[in-house]
Amino acid sequence: MAYVTEVDGARQVAVRSVDGGPERLLTHFEKGYFFTPVFAPDGRSLSFSDGEHRLWLIGMDGGAPRQVAQDKRQGIHDQVFSPDGRWLAFSMAATAKRRDLYLYEIATGRTHRLGKGEGTDANPAWSPDGKRLYFTSARHVNAVPSDEEIDFAMVKSTGIYAIHLPDSTEIMVPENLMAQAVAVPVEPGNIVQLDARKGRLYYLTQPIPLFNGVLKGEKPTLHRFDIDTEKDSVVAEGLDSYSLSLDGEKVLVKQGDDYSVLDAEPGAAAAPAQRLDLDRLRVTVDPSVEWAQMFHHAWRLQRDLFVSLTMNGQNWDAVRVRYAKLLPLLGSRSDLNWLLGEMLGELSNSHMYVGGGDDGHAADTPDRPRLGVDWALDRNTGWYKLAKIHAGDNTLREYRSPLRQPGLPVKAGNYVLAINGMELRAPMVPDALLQGLNASSPVDLDVADSPQGTRRHVRVQPVVNEMNLRELAWIEHNRETVDRLSSGRVGYVYLADMGQRGLEQFTRQFYAQLNRQALILDVRWNGGGSVADYMIERLRRTQAAFNGNRTGAMDTQPQELGAGPKVVLINRWTGSNGELFPYLFQQYGLGQAVGTRTWGGLRGYNGNVQLIDGGFITIPSRAVYGMQRKEVVENHGVDPDVVVENMPADLLAGHDAQLETAVKLMIEAIDGQANRLPDQATAESRQ
Repeated sequence: MAYVTEVDGARQVAVRSVDGGPERLLTHFEKGYFFTPVFAPDGRSLSFSDGEHRLWLIGMDGGAPRQVAQDKRQGIHDQVFSPDGRWLAFSMAATAKRRDLYLYEIATGRTHRLGKGEGTDANPAWSPDGKRLYFTSARHVNAVPSDEEIDFAMVKSTGIYAIHLPDSTEIMVPENLMAQAVAVPVEPGNIVQLDARKGRLYYLTQPIPLFNGVLKGEKPTLHRFDIDTEKDSVVAEGLDSYSLSLDGEKVLVKQGDDYSVLDAEPGAAAAPAQRLDLDRLRVTVDPSVEWAQMFHHAWRLQRDLFVSLTMNGQNWDAVRVRYAKLLPLLGSRSDLNWLLGEMLGELSNSHMYVGGGDDGHAADTPDRPRLGVDWALDRNTGWYKLAKIHAGDNTLREYRSPLRQPGLPVKAGNYVLAINGMELRAPMVPDALLQGLNASSPVDLDVADSPQGTRRHVRVQPVVNEMNLRELAWIEHNRETVDRLSSGRVGYVYLADMGQRGLEQFTRQFYAQLNRQALILDVRWNGGGSVADYMIERLRRTQAAFNGNRTGAMDTQPQELGAGPKVVLINRWTGSNGELFPYLFQQYGLGQAVGTRTWGGLRGYNGNVQLIDGGFITIPSRAVYGMQRKEVVENHGVDPDVVVENMPADLLAGHDAQLETAVKLMIEAIDGQANRLPDQATAESRQ
């Protein structure tokens, strides 16, 4: 078996007999991050890739590894040897973002590109006899129209294709092979893995991805396609990943934390599975040794994968030496997280996160129920009343207001005299009576119009977190303020992040205010995400015409267009992808930024990197550069065009100076241009 291991402070590719025996190192790199190696059919060589997106070939004789290819954009992880060992097939995006198939001729060292960017070609799989090369490609145009506007997206665009290879007596010209490709008759889908065995194809489909999860109603599915009968069958559903045996008889399936061995046959998941009993595995852990390993491993990960080749100008070797001196002083796993945070902090970089780890298990305490209200103490009587009930939006589950459900005999100003039968009177406070209750269970309230009034028993279903309700109330307050100050001419959109939440807010607020003459985009306290480009693309659209019908209704062309002037609000808590939004807003000339300089963290990362005990670190691996090829925003932020500080005294008095300044700027912009709203336009004669 072949694997990646750490030896003397460096990762290496090693082999060992499955029957035991000594480990033998095949590589002797000084540094580098390597991925799982793949054996050639004859076992005499193997291929592996690294963190620099390079693909390598190495013989079992211990010779020097040979670089096969390098993809500047993303890693190469789908390499596979031909059955006769002459060729190594893989995919990469060498000249464009779309991946193409490549064949590397091992004997000559020549690389041949098979495609021309027709589709995203990937996941090559050789038939056991070497006569066909199968692959996946996104060539289906399954366009789905948007529900909100004139736009579309491609879904389930990937199919399976086969290249019929020449007989062994013929001379193969790899560059002509793609012309021989034909479609395999399977339904297009989100196909992410492909394997070929004798007379069969196995492939894994994933549900349509959403920005937060996957489309409900679909499951990850392992299919088997019989080539002779052209019959497609389901082997298993709901799996995370699979690994197929070489003879195609068995399949190892991962589902959550469980691993099972199934027959690679249709309906195998319904039969009793051979679950791997990992509970019997035992390992002896010396915490101090394990902590040291994770410390040095985290240091190497940053050295080998961090976006800056110069480590932001730090002497990274010296940093390790300095902080390693503290390893003998660690007394707990949380101490290690602190030490890692201090070491990584030397890079002075955003998105450097450390967390988790085997530090015991916290007590399983229930979530405290919340009622979505503001409490007020009647100091004359000691009883509490409901100063405000946050309305929320009961049409949306995440904005459900417990005390605004239909039919509840309760309103703002009512007194709450008891919670679950316990009297609520000072010095008792509401949170003390809610503490320890389960948020998934109903809460009983005794309410009355006055402390001496008739008590009404109210049973409500609380929420776990009422921040959604409070945020929505704040948004509505800001919108009412903008509406009042602009006499209804200026719209207001708030975006809390650049993820699913922000997309929902943009969709619900932006399209509902297209009848406004100007628009304020508020990204203060925006925590980031990944969808700033999507929203900016909408805002960049410019009007070219009006679209009218027989009855005189007018619309913009393109439709669903915010055609008027715009301004964006920012502050020091606007961060990550949240500050890419105002940066692009300024670069595209969409309007001014008002407020204070943003957080200054635009180097992104691709998920958490796990350490050996389940803890994690993050590795910033990409940066944003301006058109002058210089990095922007990181460790500085986005500067506002109009600097406005919100002073505490003003906020306490009910004045948001940043918001009021934005309204003033929009009114001035509106007064200086013609009204281009569709309902204000007049069409010429429609004869």
